[in-house]
Amino acid sequence: MVYIIFTKDQSLLTKLTVLIVGEAILNGIWLGTLEERKKKASKEIEKMKAKDILRKK
Repeated sequence: MVYIIFTKDQSLLTKLTVLIVGEAILNGIWLGTLEERKKKASKEIEKMKAKDILRKK
């Protein structure tokens, strides 16, 4: 819907620019989310390791 609003009666270059910029924004969000998930998972693993070490003592 947004694509149609921004590209109505526009040139091919404008349409491609809108698509490329939109994809770049979505890829940036996706990559940021992946990094956050990795950080969260590593923190959880560290917590589990610490609990295991405490239990063994």
